[in-house]
Amino acid sequence: MEFICFAYPERLPFLLLLVPLAGLLGWGMVRKAGISRKLVDDALAESILGNWSAPREAGSRLMQLFAAGLLLSAWCGPQLCSTEALVRRNHLDIAYVLDVSNSMLAKDVTPDRLRRARQEMLSISRGFGKGRSGLVLFAGSAVVQCPLTIDRQVFEMMLFTASPDLLETQGTDIGKALDMADGMLSVAGNDERIQGARAIILASDGEDHERALSGVARKLQNKDVKLVVMGIGEEKPAPIPLNGLTGDSLNVKRDAGGRPVL
Repeated sequence: MEFICFAYPERLPFLLLLVPLAGLLGWGMVRKAGISRKLVDDALAESILGNWSAPREAGSRLMQLFAAGLLLSAWCGPQLCSTEALVRRNHLDIAYVLDVSNSMLAKDVTPDRLRRARQEMLSISRGFGKGRSGLVLFAGSAVVQCPLTIDRQVFEMMLFTASPDLLETQGTDIGKALDMADGMLSVAGNDERIQGARAIILASDGEDHERALSGVARKLQNKDVKLVVMGIGEEKPAPIPLNGLTGDSLNVKRDAGGRPVL
């Protein structure tokens, strides 16, 4: 069954402007007739003012109102619709999962692990013309820094503010972060039938201390969510910097025996 629908239904309220327009046209007709009677006698009206008649004037005003209605209706984008259909999105939704533990401040890669990871994520994000991007930060806990959005500027601003200061609990709980990213990609209202391609991009320098990564990865695979992992840092262990400088030497984290923690 076919019916009329509108491409811009938010413009339909402007059709109410036809009501005051009809009143204005009617008032103009009455006023014109009154002025004509005041100017000349009925016997002389036709010879002076021409062949004016109320029915013809009313018809002219109705045609003006009808034309205005057609213009407003065309502005709303009428189209012939058969039925509603679910359309699968063609763009890629990506949840970026970034490790912000203190070890990401190590400088074995330039300029440091965290900024290198942010640069790589920024490069990937800008490589996709369209689609939504979201950001999850994690260390010993996880937090959604930026929900899925098409606003590139907001996403990039949230990405560049990512730092270890945003999470109190240190560590590397990758499983919890991936669970949070999966929840972001599967929020209520995202019908499985219309979801486009989905991916999670994980950047970390650590291992999964909670031993939950394999289970989460299998769950993502079953839901057709692609998981891409970036290992940040060199193979050789590096000391973990602490905030602040003392002279020309960088403070590093040390164990109880005073040895640098790598």
